[in-house]
Amino acid sequence: RALGEHTAHPLEGLPEGIRPVFLRLRNLTPEICQSSQPLQDLLALETQPAGADGKKTDLASFDRATCNALLARGRLLWIFDGLDEVADSAQRRQISEALRRLVASATQGPRANDRYLVTSRFAGYYDKGVPLGDQFFAFRILALSFRQTCDFIRLWFPAAYAGLPGTSVTREKALAKADQLIQKLTERQAKQAEEQAEEQARATQYLPGRGVFNLVENPLMLTIVCMVYDQREDLPENRAKLYEQALQLMLVEWRPGQIPFDPEAAKRVLGRLAWWLQQEKNRVLGPQAALAAEAAVGLRALNPDKSRLGTDGQQFLDW
Repeated sequence: RALGEHTAHPLEGLPEGIRPVFLRLRNLTPEICQSSQPLQDLLALETQPAGADGKKTDLASFDRATCNALLARGRLLWIFDGLDEVADSAQRRQISEALRRLVASATQGPRANDRYLVTSRFAGYYDKGVPLGDQFFAFRILALSFRQTCDFIRLWFPAAYAGLPGTSVTREKALAKADQLIQKLTERQAKQAEEQAEEQARATQYLPGRGVFNLVENPLMLTIVCMVYDQREDLPENRAKLYEQALQLMLVEWRPGQIPFDPEAAKRVLGRLAWWLQQEKNRVLGPQAALAAEAAVGLRALNPDKSRLGTDGQQFLDW
């Protein structure tokens, strides 16, 4: 899909006149890898709606008018997202080779002024035959330092409260809560350092990342930590509890005035939807009709008087 389609201003950080196009590599099929026009074929695939089963249709049925209109717009930034999400290592090597051929050929053709960005986690990228080579510059997103974590927290709390209508919490109170969380994390940091030293002294393998502290190196996870601490004014000891409290927060406490329902029942339906998405390879998204039908199956398995969620799958998704 093209990003920034409806903005009159240049997108921050991009040269004027260049338009980004976001494509998911997990949808890149062996057929497209061997195509004489892989960019056009992948773009065609990504701009097609999924069928009732959550899958794309075959290339032969694609309407290419939208793709051709985008390709005619001039310079594009092709963002190939999630090389690591291609689970099969042989297919991942095949896709990497296709990307290398694509960039090499594009520099001589009509797309010579385009730019190409590939994203990947470390996992799977350094397997034999996968790294993209000298045609690409490699950049790593570093974890937040503890100082950056503290700066983030002191910015997050005042901004979060400023966005709440009718809040009585002043900026000073928001900053005080931020400092309380920073103190908690400082204590967790010291505790983790002690555990690491003890395990090293016993010549045992230290396994980092088991608690909550390591999560705050990531901005998204740090946001979840801030959300949970804001409501609980404490931090759970492990990640599972943190995720459980975050889900409880989003299901219940962010929905004041809603008809009371059983949050555990809602979690069971959401779990069913997550499992349904993972039932087939590469199905990580699904059309609303298919998701609503699956949600309805889960709702009918509940006690409607206790769950208070009804049996309408579409209503459950809208809620």
